[in-house]
Amino acid sequence: DALAQTSCWVDFKAAKYAFHRCIVQIARNGFLAAMFDQLVASRRQAWASYHPHPQHLTAAHALCVEECSAILAAFHRGDAEAAA
Repeated sequence: DALAQTSCWVDFKAAKYAFHRCIVQIARNGFLAAMFDQLVASRRQAWASYHPHPQHLTAAHALCVEECSAILAAFHRGDAEAAA
């Protein structure tokens, strides 16, 4: 829901990373979590000054919400293959 509610790039990326961080937490793998956190920190530095055109955000937003919704639905069904 948080991802679907975003309207700016920074909020979109924060919600997307939060969604994927939850998935990493489910794995209960400290190494994987640390690697993910480092990756997110690096990505945040890389796009700190990036401000896409609203059209680009809209397209990326719609696709990401669709993909994340499908992953979440697969988790709820217990379908690891579809969630991957």
